[in-house]
Amino acid sequence: MLAPPSAHSSCWRIFGGGLSAEVCEHEGAVVCSFALRGPDGKTLRQGVAGTLASALHRATDLLWGLSEGDHEAAA
Repeated sequence: MLAPPSAHSSCWRIFGGGLSAEVCEHEGAVVCSFALRGPDGKTLRQGVAGTLASALHRATDLLWGLSEGDHEAAA
């Protein structure tokens, strides 16, 4: 699930597989940051990208990859 920025958060949020990611645009900066968090809220991965689309794509790919790894480990 993808949630756009709202009155409560200025970042895009991605949810799936028990994990979440936040992708933020930074005013005055030429980069967007992303952070993936586990169910306990601890940061698992973080990074930067040159565009919002690229940051959303990278965060989604990482989130998918980490959640798939959890499913494979449980099988």
